[in-house]
Amino acid sequence: MPTDRYTIAEISLQKIRKSLFLQDFTRKIPGLAASVIMTLALSGSAHADSAVTDDVYAEPEITVRTSDELKDTRYSAETVQKHRGIKILLDPGHDHVQPGVLSSEHATGEYVFNVNLAVKLQQELNRRGYTADLTHTLNETCPLTNRTTKINGHRIFVSLHHDSVQEFDCEWTSKKTCRTDSASGYSVLLSNENPMLRKTYILAYATASYLKDRGFSPNYYHHTVEKVPLVTDILPVYDKQNLYVLRNSSVPAVLVETAVITNPADEKKALDEGFQKKFTEALADGIDAYFELFPENRSGDGLKEK
Repeated sequence: MPTDRYTIAEISLQKIRKSLFLQDFTRKIPGLAASVIMTLALSGSAHADSAVTDDVYAEPEITVRTSDELKDTRYSAETVQKHRGIKILLDPGHDHVQPGVLSSEHATGEYVFNVNLAVKLQQELNRRGYTADLTHTLNETCPLTNRTTKINGHRIFVSLHHDSVQEFDCEWTSKKTCRTDSASGYSVLLSNENPMLRKTYILAYATASYLKDRGFSPNYYHHTVEKVPLVTDILPVYDKQNLYVLRNSSVPAVLVETAVITNPADEKKALDEGFQKKFTEALADGIDAYFELFPENRSGDGLKEK
């Protein structure tokens, strides 16, 4: 983990962005301003912007359970019943017209990796009692504007991707693909422009925590090289505020970068069925942990779900 997480300028900019976001949010949702004031009164703080900022990215109360602890309950009749009626929208990044980056050794478009993982996560979630839907399938085109309009009735939105690096970190192969060892591992992205930011952060925190616990390597390339701000000291959770599907989602939304497919070692992992199974199980465990905090008919953080 890099030690120079923020410069002073980055910290100031983060606070300004979050403060402006929450000021706008309180105008849109009547009653939220009063809730914020009550929180400040209880805490004894005189600085509204800093208190709200701390609250949005406060560490949630999530207990990460081991695979052994969960093996008897993941698919139990009680678990399946508890998840009945909870709809989740999965979004395989890109489409067959714009397939994303090519993997280093097999020159396979990122979209193929994304769809494959999305289908496996869909199966895993459905097995646990959820209703998991895809924004599109392998041969469908799906503009970004169409993806968030499909949220209708879904409780969360999860976009699945595979990562790459900047061109200056590439060694170009004879297949005209990028090969690099500058980055590897997973990361989770959110947008501070999402209208349900607190829940979005908790979803990101839960999924990233379970991936870390299951032994997947965190990817800090976006921070150390691209200077994308992290929102927590202990996990690779980034604020990519301008990503369309994250900021235009009406429900908690995250984007998961699974592995860096321009890194030959990561590409090999991403093609391995054992890796895929372990990764989707960890993601589903994190989603389970999120819904432990926000089950049906309970908000828990003062923000009503839509």
